[in-house]
Amino acid sequence: MEIHLCRGAAIAVVLTLAACGGGPTLYQQEVDGYGYSQQQIEGNRYRVVFSGNSSTQRGTVENYVRFRAAEIALA
Repeated sequence: MEIHLCRGAAIAVVLTLAACGGGPTLYQQEVDGYGYSQQQIEGNRYRVVFSGNSSTQRGTVENYVRFRAAEIALA
């Protein structure tokens, strides 16, 4: 009985983790190749990039780039 409960708990954890990983890329600093990054070119000029996974819509990526650029401009 105890082994059966442990196996059930392990399956529940795996299913929960699998469900968390399938969505679009969130607005966050780049982690594992996904998210925003910036590079200072000179003075107050920056290159801002956002990389999303295949579930991230193009419009969302464009909005995230604009949002990050605005954050840098206001800093």
